[in-house]
Amino acid sequence: MKPEELLNEIQKLTSTLSDTVAAEVQKVSAKCDALDAELKQLKADAAKRKDGGDDGSPTGYIGDPAAVRVAADSVSRTEYQVLQDQVRDMRNRMPVPQTLATRNAFADLQAKADVAYTALGERASPPMVSESILDYQVRLHRGLQQHSKKWRKTELAAIARDSSTLNSVCDEIRADAVAYGLNPPDLKPFEHRMITETMPSGHVMKRFVGNGTIFKQLSRPVRHVQYIGTRYAQ
Repeated sequence: MKPEELLNEIQKLTSTLSDTVAAEVQKVSAKCDALDAELKQLKADAAKRKDGGDDGSPTGYIGDPAAVRVAADSVSRTEYQVLQDQVRDMRNRMPVPQTLATRNAFADLQAKADVAYTALGERASPPMVSESILDYQVRLHRGLQQHSKKWRKTELAAIARDSSTLNSVCDEIRADAVAYGLNPPDLKPFEHRMITETMPSGHVMKRFVGNGTIFKQLSRPVRHVQYIGTRYAQ
C-alpha cells in the first residue's frame, strides 16, 4: 500500500471515530458537570449549617457533622476527579480536524522524509492521530539525526519556535541521511544493502549499495611480476 493510500485510510478511520468519541466525551462531561454542581451544593449546605442552621443547634449540622463533611469532601470529590481524568484522556485522543492545507502539509513532510528513509532501507511512518504538523516534523527527523554529524545531538524541539531555522536544519539532516544511505561506511567489504523504491509509474525498482562489486569479489587475487628476462644458472 502506498503512503498516500495509507494516509487516506487513516483519515477515513479518524473521521468515522471522531463522532463517536465526541458523543462519549459529551456524556462524560455532562455527568462531570452534574457531580460538580452536587459537590458545590453539598459544600454550600455544610457552610450554612456550620454558621447556624434551622434546627437551632450550636454547630448548625443536622445529624452527624462528620458524615456530612465526608459526603461533601471525600466521596464526590474522588468520583469527580476520576471523571475529570477520563474527560481529559478522551479529549487528548480525539483527532485534530484537518483541512486540505494540513493534509497537504502532512503528505509533503512524509514524501520528503521518505526519500531519506528509503536510502536507509526503511520507510517514513505516517502521522499519528491528533499529531500536529510540528510534532510530526520533529518525530520524522529524529529518526534521521544519528546519520548527521552536524545535527546529531541537536534537540529539534528546542529550535521548533523558529520555523525557518527548523526547516533548514531538517533539510540538512535529510541530505546527510541520504548521503549516508547511498555510501554506507558501516558495511563490511563486499557487503551490500538493497534499496527498494516505487517509481512514479508504479514500478518497483531495487538496487544495491555497499562497498565493492560482485565482479571484484569473484576476481582472482592480484599477482605482481617479479622478473622479466632469462635466468641463467650460476
